[in-house]
Amino acid sequence: METLDVDYLEIKTKNHPDSSFNIKSPIFKNQIPTHLWISSGTSPSQTFLWILMVLMDIKAQNNWCIETLIIPYFPFSREKKSATALCSLLKKSGLKTIVTLDYHAPETLEKAPLDIINLLPTKIISQCIKSHFPIENTLLLAPDQGSHHRCSLISKETGIPFVTLEKRRDSVTNLPLLLSTPAQLSSLKGKKILIIDDILDSGATLNETVKLVENAGAQDCHALITHGVCSQPYKKPPFLKTIHIGNTLNNHIKKEAFMASLDFSAEFTRYFQNSYLEKRS
Repeated sequence: METLDVDYLEIKTKNHPDSSFNIKSPIFKNQIPTHLWISSGTSPSQTFLWILMVLMDIKAQNNWCIETLIIPYFPFSREKKSATALCSLLKKSGLKTIVTLDYHAPETLEKAPLDIINLLPTKIISQCIKSHFPIENTLLLAPDQGSHHRCSLISKETGIPFVTLEKRRDSVTNLPLLLSTPAQLSSLKGKKILIIDDILDSGATLNETVKLVENAGAQDCHALITHGVCSQPYKKPPFLKTIHIGNTLNNHIKKEAFMASLDFSAEFTRYFQNSYLEKRS
């Protein structure tokens, strides 16, 4: 794996039994930090509070503002008001830019008061597909329109065709309902299906997709997911063979035999080289 030849400083955190915590950021003398890197945990609210406290503490201790936050999984990505409000608070600490990966709903940050750089996972997912799956008799599947663009880019990279389903939510249970055409169902028959999505949380969408694929007569089924949120233990249906999950969260999910890791660190290495190291030279 490619690494960066840069110095870094660690921020110490002391956790307490009641889930509160104290932060001790270093006092910078000769080194002036430019980027803050954080790996999200299972609690979005605690993650955001930690970020805000660190940024404000660095500002108070050093009279210096961190301008760029690198956070592979940016929480609060489902609702526009929440995302915008959080970005407004971060801006008050002096932050200017957020760099993240495969943000769930980019439209929620269209009016955010910060520059948002949303890196795409498609090259690394495509490399994984080429290494682990045959190209022939394989079909990519996007469970909803939110995955359509991601799937189309991977299709161009790999030469594998793709199908996009439509997803709605039950008004009472909020469970996913997948809609497909007869032609789409016919295209799944006898194929190796690779489901491409950004988040695995409860697993409801993934499992509903697997059910549809199995009923359509597919040969077998695998999934490639950017963010393994997994706020509760995931129950894999038997027809789903493997899941490749990104290493974007620090949530210590229990890795099962059917799970493999997708390492997205190279995407951030490329970003850092292009945006920072070139400016320094």
